[in-house]
Amino acid sequence: GTIGGNLAHADPASELPACMLALGATMEATSARGTRRIAVADFYTGLFQTDLAADEILTAVEIPIPSERWFFQEIARRMGDYAIVGLAAVGQRLALFSVGDRPVLLDRDATLDLDPQSDLQASAATRLHLAGVLRDRALAALG
Repeated sequence: GTIGGNLAHADPASELPACMLALGATMEATSARGTRRIAVADFYTGLFQTDLAADEILTAVEIPIPSERWFFQEIARRMGDYAIVGLAAVGQRLALFSVGDRPVLLDRDATLDLDPQSDLQASAATRLHLAGVLRDRALAALG
């Protein structure tokens, strides 16, 4: 796979979409009609869904180089498994993954207003608890 393919696939358990959200990336979509730029916060619209039109492909991703401290951690049953919960953070921007139908951006002072789903890996309550653990770890690491 490619970075663009991973981002366009929009898997809510994938690390890269959350990392792009924490970084404040900009996506570039191209079709025969031309090129348009999409803020990553508007790019993910639902479960495996993006703002790409049927005739568009993701052709570029503009990733700002962070000047602030960053943090990344995920919790999985085994190394290499999909994350039960994960968090990517850059400065004030915290992006959780595997807690909804898309990555979720939180401000560092926000409460965890999440409604994760239960599945074979973890209950919704477990996911919510682990999201809080990761948020607390990120805040401690970022100062």
